[in-house]
Amino acid sequence: MEPAPCTRMVLLVLAGLCLGAVRSAAADRPDSLPLEDACSGWLMLLEGESPLCWEFAGPVEVRDDTLIVGGEKPAKMTSKVRLGPGEFRWSYRYVGPPDLTFEHGSRRRLTPTQHRLIAETERLESAEPVVITVPAGGQLRILDASFRPDYSIPLFDGRSLKGWKRFSGDPKREKSQFSVTPEGWLHVLGGPGDLQSERQFADFFLHVECRTNGSGLNSGIFFRALPGEYQQGYEAQIHHGFNGGDRGRPSDFGTGGIYRRKPARRIVAQDHEWFVLTVAADGERILTWVNGYPVCDFRDDRPAHPNPRSGRKTSAGAISIQGHDPTTDLHFRKIQVCPLPSKLK
Repeated sequence: MEPAPCTRMVLLVLAGLCLGAVRSAAADRPDSLPLEDACSGWLMLLEGESPLCWEFAGPVEVRDDTLIVGGEKPAKMTSKVRLGPGEFRWSYRYVGPPDLTFEHGSRRRLTPTQHRLIAETERLESAEPVVITVPAGGQLRILDASFRPDYSIPLFDGRSLKGWKRFSGDPKREKSQFSVTPEGWLHVLGGPGDLQSERQFADFFLHVECRTNGSGLNSGIFFRALPGEYQQGYEAQIHHGFNGGDRGRPSDFGTGGIYRRKPARRIVAQDHEWFVLTVAADGERILTWVNGYPVCDFRDDRPAHPNPRSGRKTSAGAISIQGHDPTTDLHFRKIQVCPLPSKLK
């Protein structure tokens, strides 16, 4: 069903102004969104260098920070993870036959723009991949695409550790201090240690706002973790170090990398500054963003196993915060989840 007018907004705008709030970025780190936009939940689905968040069939290229899909042959682009519930917005031009389609649960035809730039916001009510199909002879030029999930489950209330449980049973791994500051932040000091959520999740978007209070500190967010066991899950790394002055060479997998599985492609965050880490886990596919910038795409093709450290796990597990070592000193504030319906049969 086509979205109602009140939930779809179509504007003709100048190219230089289209979604400026989404595409604008800090001058010293041009690959990230402004912190305000990242904290509000926006995630870049295109970032101008490689379309990490999409799978393609048919002709596609990136040129001048624009994704160009289609040509003489038909083409299709499909989001690697399910999007929704939430908001999807994009800006594009399209020239070609009137058979360009946008699909999310249902399919609708898009009108050729005659080289005009269209900025469009879609309300996505269900969790489905976004599929855009370009007919033969058509060319779709996408300047921006972003998504903001509906985070319906807060995991940290800013007042207490309600809903969380400290790991216990091994004195050597119970050294972290977990407390709530007067500002309403979760403080993780020292380590090692592990703080696990009582709730479990299988497929989801996870939004975490964090600050490291030292240089080169190491921590991480575990997910689909085994309840009551010490750090037995997938780990989204927190470590802002990089090698040779090159942010494209992360140290120790880098913030947003899936530890021991796939490194982040670049370091976006800075020590001593708030940043946003987002994890999308959808079946065997895991995507991560730092400050709204996509940094890692990991598809777990290992044989299935109950423990993610040993194989692919797609079933529900705890989310946990790592106290890594005696130097650990981090603050966390907003921790929230947008659950996706499980793919398990």
